Amino acid sequence: MFVFFKHQWKMLLGLIFYDFIRSTRETQEKATKQVLEVLKTIEEQGLGDKKFFGGNTLGLVDLSFGWLVQWFEVMEEVILGTSNPKLLDPTTLPRLYAWVEFERNS
Repeated sequence: MFVFFKHQWKMLLGLIFYDFIRSTRETQEKATKQVLEVLKTIEEQGLGDKKFFGGNTLGLVDLSFGWLVQWFEVMEEVILGTSNPKLLDPTTLPRLYAWVEFERNS
């Protein structure tokens, strides 16, 4: 399970840091869709109906990837700007959004 998450987060970071930074407006839309697909996969296969990646209690995966929450927020603002809609939205990714809020406030 840890390997799956490591792969998904690695793919997400690659999309954010590489594809977004060097993208034009047209390719940025494509990269945004790819990032959303990875986030949906992380939410559906990682969290499922649970509060944390390891179940209903904080676990190793949550601790291992919790630091990414702060970087994701910064990169989202730098790359997308403050006027664009955020990638991590409570209406589109409610469970992942709740996990991020927990990590952010911990």
